[in-house]
Amino acid sequence: MILRAMMTGSLAKAHEFGMELTDKLQRWAPRAIDPGDVHVRTFLAAHSRPSRDEVLRIREGAIKKMARLYPGAPVLRNHGGAFGMSAEDMPIARVFDAGTRAADDKAEELLLSFYSARGDEMGDRVARYVDLGLWMESSIHARFGEGFCSICGKTMDDTQRNCCSEHELGTEYDGEMARLELDAPLETPEFSLVWSGRLVGTRALAREIPGTMTVAQFARRRHSWLETITGRKPGGNGWLRTVAAARG
Repeated sequence: MILRAMMTGSLAKAHEFGMELTDKLQRWAPRAIDPGDVHVRTFLAAHSRPSRDEVLRIREGAIKKMARLYPGAPVLRNHGGAFGMSAEDMPIARVFDAGTRAADDKAEELLLSFYSARGDEMGDRVARYVDLGLWMESSIHARFGEGFCSICGKTMDDTQRNCCSEHELGTEYDGEMARLELDAPLETPEFSLVWSGRLVGTRALAREIPGTMTVAQFARRRHSWLETITGRKPGGNGWLRTVAAARG
């Protein structure tokens, strides 16, 4: 049995890759990639909460397995026109890293990082539109090998003798919604930036570009360094005199 689900996500804070960035990029390219030649963005791509229509949910273990499957997958727009793909639907970016994290509500969240070409019309547009919030949501494309009823736990594969036959998806039974719980992902063919997806509850977070530093970050690091060598905290003329003495 193969089940397909397309879910939504939003821009999330980029991983701090540090020196690992080049190695992670290089795995998916035929030549060495200079990090300065690409834009890197990270999305909260999926989670284990119920879908917008309450009909399905991806189990926590499946989220973790997808993090192992996704690196190397192409990034498309709107799933290549709902799979009726043309030459214009060639990848706009590529997933090169993935991870998961546990949210405060115990849901498992999938983070996907991808790179697009810097200095390229489409690659620059991807980064700019994501940063401006014009392309806010994303959608996974995954095939799952198992699906279970959230109420009785039986398989929803009607070719199996012990499948669930008493619960209809999307119907409440004693206050509990019957959902399809997806598990055992088999493959992740692509990841898409879309106008609207199926999951709710994700949100855009602050972005950091690997290998760069904002003015505020530089100031904090500089203050920390000065405090270490002078033994005094920043602030006031006395601190400035101490710094001058340390320099001279």
